[in-house]
Amino acid sequence: MWFKTLTMVVAIPVLAKAVLGLVAPERFYAWRLVHYSATSVPGPVRAAPVMLAALAVVAWYATAFHYVRGGWVITAILSAGLGLAVASLARWDRHRDRGLRAVTDAAGRRRIDGVLCVAGLGLLSLAFRVY
Repeated sequence: MWFKTLTMVVAIPVLAKAVLGLVAPERFYAWRLVHYSATSVPGPVRAAPVMLAALAVVAWYATAFHYVRGGWVITAILSAGLGLAVASLARWDRHRDRGLRAVTDAAGRRRIDGVLCVAGLGLLSLAFRVY
């Protein structure tokens, strides 16, 4: 139950981001452009490591005390996500430049949203088939 819940908590926002990016790209990426245009780190970027840290702690707790075969997959995903979020904060200038390039490239955005859609569906499949 722990891993199924954690996987759903990760899969639903990933799918929501992908669907919003594909269905309403102008509005969604205009919002992202505002974030990446800021010279200081925006609030949502600062909040991501905090949320991921909380989820990673729960995942490690579940791995240690509520072991399920394959549970390490979601623990690894959350731990890697936390590392990437912290790296984004630490190197905001470089991350900001990459983000600006990504949100202004329509074809690249569709590719990213497609990959996220597949990843979200894969996570949902993991939640229901494995856990």
